[in-house]
Amino acid sequence: MTIQSAILALNPLAVFMALILHFVIGLIWYSPPLFGKVWLRFRVTDKKPEKKWVVAGLFAHVIYTFVLAVIIKLAHATTILEGLVIGLMVCVGFIGTLLTNDLMGGRLPFKLYLFKFGDELVSLCAAAILLAMWR
Repeated sequence: MTIQSAILALNPLAVFMALILHFVIGLIWYSPPLFGKVWLRFRVTDKKPEKKWVVAGLFAHVIYTFVLAVIIKLAHATTILEGLVIGLMVCVGFIGTLLTNDLMGGRLPFKLYLFKFGDELVSLCAAAILLAMWR
């Protein structure tokens, strides 16, 4: 399968639902009943996200989910286990290494690193499983 055929074979509804799933997991992850109160204590800054970056953040997540869907198609992943493995590999290989750079550079406290990585691990694996299973 080529990249072009993988892109053309994507199910737009599945990609959209994976994007929504990612957002919902993030909302739950950072909610006060789960990790929200603890997360607030370890944030680097008390500033709220600047409104001008909200659209950029949304666009980044759309690209993130789209690329994950293409990787799943190219790997011919169709089972929960295959989706999980791809989600783990992408999260550890890309998200984890990028966050580690911030950790090593002193821009990210270790506990905040764990919160961010945990959120991405859970949400990326869930999205990958959904994309692998949805036909």
